[in-house]
Amino acid sequence: MLREPLVRFLAINLCLGIVTALLAVGGLLILDVHGLRGLILHDESPLVALSLFSFGFVISFGSWVMGTAIMRLGQDR
Repeated sequence: MLREPLVRFLAINLCLGIVTALLAVGGLLILDVHGLRGLILHDESPLVALSLFSFGFVISFGSWVMGTAIMRLGQDR
């Protein structure tokens, strides 16, 4: 399935979006923006909170990077 160029193209861009999202989540937690790290770590189930937070970023950034890549397909280099 990954031998098809379009599927491979989308998979690569999805992976780039996921990496970007996880870097953004990590940056927000390291910088402790508005006490976010404390809120997540002092929650009753911090793994669920972190998973939901990360999932939202992965969906958003993954879609954004894939959509941008698709829109740039027709551009001349």
